[in-house]
Amino acid sequence: MARNAEWFDNDDNIGLYMKCGFCYSDVKSFVPMVIAMALVAIWFSEKRSKHKDKAIKQKRIQIIKAMDELPERMKKTLTPEYIELYKAIGNKLKRPTHNLICLGKGTGFFAARYIADKFLQIAGIQAEGYPSGEFRHGPMAMIDREEATPVIIVALDDEHLSLTVRNIIELKCKGASVIVISTVKDIASMCDGKELDFLVQLEPSTDVLAAIQAIPPLHMIVYYTALARGINPDQQVFDSIDFASSKE
Repeated sequence: MARNAEWFDNDDNIGLYMKCGFCYSDVKSFVPMVIAMALVAIWFSEKRSKHKDKAIKQKRIQIIKAMDELPERMKKTLTPEYIELYKAIGNKLKRPTHNLICLGKGTGFFAARYIADKFLQIAGIQAEGYPSGEFRHGPMAMIDREEATPVIIVALDDEHLSLTVRNIIELKCKGASVIVISTVKDIASMCDGKELDFLVQLEPSTDVLAAIQAIPPLHMIVYYTALARGINPDQQVFDSIDFASSKE
């Protein structure tokens, strides 16, 4: 890309190709697209910046460093003890439920909204993704104490952390089943004594790509939820996107 900088100057287009697959219960679509777009943004920042701003250069260095560390952090979420936790969460979510809520704030919202679609496509569960701040203004009424509505929260160590913790406390008070995917160290101790139903503790991180760490655990939870409900994860996706008919 760097060798062909003149392409951009001539207003031509450039494409990025990534090998695609036939199953959505994996990470070879969302995560590579995020990383690819981050690399494009870094490239533009380097080539088009007219001022040698040290702060902007430092941000680029931080993002690249986060990319270098990301594979090892994601690998740690697939160890046997994590897999057993995902299976337990899947068994919890297999019971009939009218709603499943996925919450996040900042970059965590994009992970939450993305995975809500996967619950519908793969596990056949009606799920909605909301920004955790806006959720308190109306959608909170969907929490059913008798049903113990399941809520998945992506909690990151960023400027939105205090709001996220308040949401966790309020949801527990309303009787929700709260599942937290967190890059915050000891987040359970911040929840005013409220016991979390499940906590997936990820490698502590404060970088801009921290939310990407949550994608493999969320995918695995969707996968094991589908299996617990007696659903073939691959076949459910094909039915959702009508893949078979599109090949005819």
